[in-house]
Amino acid sequence: LPAGQYLLVASAQPDFATENNTFRAVSFQVSAISLLLHNRENDRRLFALHRKSGMPLRGARVAFFEQQWHAQKKEYHYRKISEVPTDEAGSVDLMRALADKQRINRVIVSLAEDSLTTTAYFGQYGSYSGADTAKITQRTFFFTDRTLYRPGQTIYFKGILVENNRS
Repeated sequence: LPAGQYLLVASAQPDFATENNTFRAVSFQVSAISLLLHNRENDRRLFALHRKSGMPLRGARVAFFEQQWHAQKKEYHYRKISEVPTDEAGSVDLMRALADKQRINRVIVSLAEDSLTTTAYFGQYGSYSGADTAKITQRTFFFTDRTLYRPGQTIYFKGILVENNRS
């Protein structure tokens, strides 16, 4: 798929009937940009990398946004805090890019015509390191070979397991 925003719609019935049917829709983004967080006590960096090659994206623009409540409209909106370029290693030093104790709820990385939007929490607060915190964490990401499957088609996928060892 070309870079952009997409909406995947699934139906329990092949004709997508509106009565006595179950629907599910999820939006997703396709981008050649990937974003990694390096999180150590005195060194917190975001790395913008090419999704397939893993090469650093030099000069990519990284914009940080804070989510704020708009009382009159009774809704949340995002306010841009700062925007900085990535260095030669494709990284941004979070300690320098953000003011002390700022809450970042969205990051947008853009390079040329491509962009990647994340809605995760990034901030200056230290992470909790209590006794019950796992030293090794694992996350699995699945990818399919096509964007749309018809009923009865075999779904081919691949997965990547990422393990983070805090020790």
